[in-house]
Amino acid sequence: IPVLVLSACYGLISFKIWQNLKLLISKAKIRTIKMTFIIVLAF
Repeated sequence: IPVLVLSACYGLISFKIWQNLKLLISKAKIRTIKMTFIIVLAF
């Protein structure tokens, strides 16, 4: 039974980390797009 609890907790933690990673990546993409846009405008 403890093994099941541990695996469930591990799955939840990895899921949360994956969600945070996806959020970070999307924010980084938006920032990169903004920077590119600003550079294009500057030129």
